[in-house]
Amino acid sequence: MDEYGGVAGIVTLEDILEEIVGEIEDEYDRRRPQPLIRRLSPTEASVGGDAEVRTVNRSLGADLPEDQAVTIAGLVLERLGDIPEIGTKLRIGRTEIVVERASAREITVVHLTLHPETGPEEDLISKE
Repeated sequence: MDEYGGVAGIVTLEDILEEIVGEIEDEYDRRRPQPLIRRLSPTEASVGGDAEVRTVNRSLGADLPEDQAVTIAGLVLERLGDIPEIGTKLRIGRTEIVVERASAREITVVHLTLHPETGPEEDLISKE
């Protein structure tokens, strides 16, 4: 309850136990598959749109900004302002991102290429 007598939420026994022992999976919890990060070569990877930027940076040695968006799809959407067409390229620093799969509502797979040199200050965007 808050100071006005209103209820802001509910705490269950499971919530309390999970704070003590960690996540408890039961029949009501949906298991989400881990986002796909598949390395194709030392400088290229196919990455699921829901992969976290921080995870991609650590896994691939990329230098994408982690303070703007949580996921790769979110980062691309933030930089472009809209869901891009398949084949749209975006370069952030030394990382080139090409949209491989997208629907009308989400970016599902991107192709990342790490270039040895740092790119320009501004993002480079091109549509093929």
